[in-house]
This record gives sequence, structure tokens and C-alpha cells, in this order.
Amino acid sequence: MTPTVVANDILTTDVLTAALEIAQHAARTAGDYLKTKQGHVQILHKKARRDALLDADLQSETIIIDQLSTCFSSFDILSEEKPLQEAHCPYQWVVDPLDGSFNFQRGYPAYGVSISLRIHTITQLAVVYLPFYDEMFTAILGRGAMLNGTPIYVSSVTDLD
Repeated sequence: MTPTVVANDILTTDVLTAALEIAQHAARTAGDYLKTKQGHVQILHKKARRDALLDADLQSETIIIDQLSTCFSSFDILSEEKPLQEAHCPYQWVVDPLDGSFNFQRGYPAYGVSISLRIHTITQLAVVYLPFYDEMFTAILGRGAMLNGTPIYVSSVTDLD
């Protein structure tokens, strides 16, 4: 059973952990969908010279927003393809349903799904899922970052030579 969280709840460590799990599930579900669409997309319209709105963008966004809003119904959601839903809540999901759509559209594997949660404009957790590689990068503020559940670290090398 997934928790339902309202915006006036205090986000404890347990709630942040639950939010991370739900964001991971949403990213993986959207990523699985994107894998089925790669090479079979429809361009809905051009947004910029090297950026087009794809049908896969919108469906991936719907998958993510449906899952996030089911469990966190009072949180705001800022997504690349839709205007800000609400705008008064201190808790805000930030969603890029298809990061790297130029690559995706051309069949290159370097694309992903990005989801983060901001509280009072400070990012508290983040998920980046690369479907082609099945790599799930996650982080919670103050707890470090992980790749597929294994802690990752920046290099200790300080000299580029």
C-alpha cells in the first residue's frame, strides 16, 4: 500500500523515503513505456530548432503525474509539457518526462526520465532513470547519491593530469 501524503504533513525521513520509492516507480514505469516507443514516435509540433514535442513526451508525463498525484494529491507539479498545477504549495514535484528527446527521437540510447521533489524551493530528492541502460540514479539531500541502490561518490582525484 502506498502512502497518501498531504501538503501540511511534515516530511519526515520515512516520508521522504516513501516519496523516493514512488518517484522511482513512476520513473521506471514511464521509462518502460518509452522503451516501447523509441523509433515509433509522432512529432506533435516543434518547440525549438532541435526540440520537438513528441507523443511519447505527453504519455510519459501522464504516467508520472498520475502516479505522483495519486500518492501526493496536494503537492504542486511543475512539468516540462504542462503548465504548473496549483502554485501555492511549498511541496513541488518537478518532472521532465523525456529528457533527451532529440536523442530518443533518433534512436540514441542517451535519454532519461527526471523527477525531483522541492520543498520551499530546495530540492530534497531526485531520481534520474536511464531506461536503455536500466540505470536508476537517486539522491536524498544529506544522504548521498546512489546508482541502482549502490552508493556512488565523486572522484577524490583533484589533478586532471
